[in-house]
Amino acid sequence: MELDDQVNLAEYVEWKKQVLHRQEVLQKISDRNNNVITQLLSENKPIKIELGAGKEHQLEGWTTIDISGDSDLILDLRNPLPFPDESVTEIYSSHVLEHFLYPYQMAGILNECYRILKKGGIFRVCVPNSRIYIEAYLNPDKFDAERYCQFKPAYHYKSPIDYINYIAYMAGHHYHLFDEDNLVSILSQAGFNNVRLRDFDPSIDLESRRYESIYAIAEKISTTSLIISELEVQLNLHEINYIVFPNWTQSEDELGLELQEIIKALANHPESEKITLLINTGNIDAEEATMFLSSIAMNLLMEEDLDISDSINIALVAELGDRQWESLLPRIYGRVVLKNEDELALAQAPVSKLKSYQIDSLIN
Repeated sequence: MELDDQVNLAEYVEWKKQVLHRQEVLQKISDRNNNVITQLLSENKPIKIELGAGKEHQLEGWTTIDISGDSDLILDLRNPLPFPDESVTEIYSSHVLEHFLYPYQMAGILNECYRILKKGGIFRVCVPNSRIYIEAYLNPDKFDAERYCQFKPAYHYKSPIDYINYIAYMAGHHYHLFDEDNLVSILSQAGFNNVRLRDFDPSIDLESRRYESIYAIAEKISTTSLIISELEVQLNLHEINYIVFPNWTQSEDELGLELQEIIKALANHPESEKITLLINTGNIDAEEATMFLSSIAMNLLMEEDLDISDSINIALVAELGDRQWESLLPRIYGRVVLKNEDELALAQAPVSKLKSYQIDSLIN
C-alpha cells in the first residue's frame, strides 16, 4: 500500500469514528429528550416551557429548552418541537427571538409554539428594545453606553451608528430588531390572539434585563371563543340579547307595525341600555333592511317622541354557519315570537330550545 493511501485510510478511519461518536451523542440526547417529554405528559399536570433558558434563568416548575447541555431539553429551536399538538399550557421566551432570521426561522419557531400550545394557553415574550439604540443614534449625548452596551465583544464605538450596530448584530448573535409595534405584529401574524404589551413581571422576568426590554403576552383562543369575540363586535351583543325572525315577504305596513311594536317595547324596558335586538334578515338585502328599520326609528321619534338611539341596540343577523350559531346561542336570552314569522329561517336556525317570549310580556 502506498504512503498516500495509508494516510487517506487513516483520515477516513478518524472521520468515521467522529461521525459515529456524533451519532451516539445525538441519539443519547434524543433519548433523554423523549424521556423528559414522556414523563411530563404522563403526569397530567400543566406543562410550562421556557425557550432558550440555559443555566441563567431556571424557573421553578418550568421545563427549560436550549441547545446547550444545561437545560432540561436539548433542542435546536430551528427544528420542530417534539411535543404533541396542544399539549403545553404556557411558554416563556426571554431574549431569544432576536437570534433568528425573520420570517423564515422565527416564523417557524412561533408556528411551533402556537401548535403545541393548548387552547387558552399563554405565550409570554421578552425581547431587546431596539428603539433605545435608535434614539441613541439620534441623540447620542443623552445615551448611557456603559449601561446599554455591556456586552463588550459587540461594542466597538467609532460613531453613534455603532449604537445601532451593537443591538442589530451583537457580534454575530442577533438577526432581528424589535420595537413595540413590530413585536405585537409578528406575534399576531403567527396566529396568536389578544396580543398586547405587558409590564415587567418580577415572578418570571429577569431583573437584569428589565432596563432594555420590551414585554408582550399572547394567547391561543379556542375557535369558539374567537367566533364569539368576533360576533360580539359585529353584533354589538349586550347582557340581554333577544332575536326575532320577521317575515319580510308580508306587506310593509304589517311588517312595520310588528317590528315597531317590539322595538318600542324594548326601548321602554327598564334595562333597555343592556339590550340588543337581533333581527334575522332572511333573504332580504341588508341595505334594504337597514333602510326599513331607519324608517321605523323615524316613525317612533315623530309619533312617540322616542329616540331609540339612546336605548336599545339593533343588529341584523344574516345567514350564520353552524359554528357561529353554536357560539352565539348561549348569549341569546330568548326569542320574541311574532305573529308573522319567517318559518323557513326558523326551521334552518337551531333556536328551538331558546326560551320564547310574547311581545306583551316585554311591556312593563
